[in-house]
Amino acid sequence: MFVGLEPKILSNGKRIFSKTVAQKTYTRVTDRCGKVLIDRVKSIEKSKVGNKSVITKKEVSVVNDLQGNSFGFKYQSDRVYNGAGKLVGVREIENKPGIVNTESRINPLNRMPDCYHVTKSTSGKSYVKDFENGTVKRKWFTPSPANFVKSRMPLGMRNPQYIRSSEKKGNYSIADFVRNKFEVPVFYNNKGLPKPPKCADDFALVNMSLKEMREYHGKKYPENRYAKFGMNLDFLNDKQTYSAIEDLDIYL
Repeated sequence: MFVGLEPKILSNGKRIFSKTVAQKTYTRVTDRCGKVLIDRVKSIEKSKVGNKSVITKKEVSVVNDLQGNSFGFKYQSDRVYNGAGKLVGVREIENKPGIVNTESRINPLNRMPDCYHVTKSTSGKSYVKDFENGTVKRKWFTPSPANFVKSRMPLGMRNPQYIRSSEKKGNYSIADFVRNKFEVPVFYNNKGLPKPPKCADDFALVNMSLKEMREYHGKKYPENRYAKFGMNLDFLNDKQTYSAIEDLDIYL
């Protein structure tokens, strides 16, 4: 792929090879000794949806760190523009990295767990859903970028979920999960229904219906809201009629 291609040489000695074939851009980053640090391929496609334009970027990469690990990353973003060319929304999908020992010569993209994160961003809010084995497990909400997060999250964007680099950055290693401390989490049960944060760890909620979870929460924490502010689930805070007949006998 890169035979005979002159690399771009950085001041730290790293070499970057890049080649575009059939609308796909292939990139390789090596150290000064020729060891492969990053192999990456990405594509960009443009399409029309009604009166809006969509730019879809897809990227997969294999990153080798300095500790003998290889990580496989997969990412896709859809950026939506209105008729005036203004960015109005973004959807990002990022898979949890696959990890293998570099010496195994196994492609880490073949070892990716069935876990991924979908971020939907508009000019006011950003929501992230965590999927595991095809089921929603958690939902995260980022407040409006009109306040303290504006400078760091235009359109509420929070990419990346994972650090994609061949080196350590601060206190994070290559596959560390990056969360914003201002996010509000929503946890889901096995049926994909939002659990009340106050008792999200209760095993009893695992297979409950939404009605059952609301009743369970109402009995256990009647003074608390079912959904926290900012979860976009305020309808769950409507008080449910509670019948005490089932519990009266414990007072005999």
